[in-house]
Amino acid sequence: MDETRHQDLVEFIRENTSTVPWPQVEQVLRERGYTSREIAAGLDEVFPGQKGRKSKGGLWSGMIGAVIGVLVWLVFALLYRASQQP
Repeated sequence: MDETRHQDLVEFIRENTSTVPWPQVEQVLRERGYTSREIAAGLDEVFPGQKGRKSKGGLWSGMIGAVIGVLVWLVFALLYRASQQP
């Protein structure tokens, strides 16, 4: 990627992400001919260390969380039921 093109991309992201919603910024960048890879490289430079949604575990972590939630609910239901017995 050309260095000046990359710097223009980074400057545009820095100037606009605080005032304009990201989908509009991305649309303007795509209209200017930037690829997804170039945009991702610019975002990595502007916001270093940020991870995408995919790094959080996805579907399996959600399912495990739901199962744990149901088990906790059952424990509390049993405790409530036991406290209501004479």
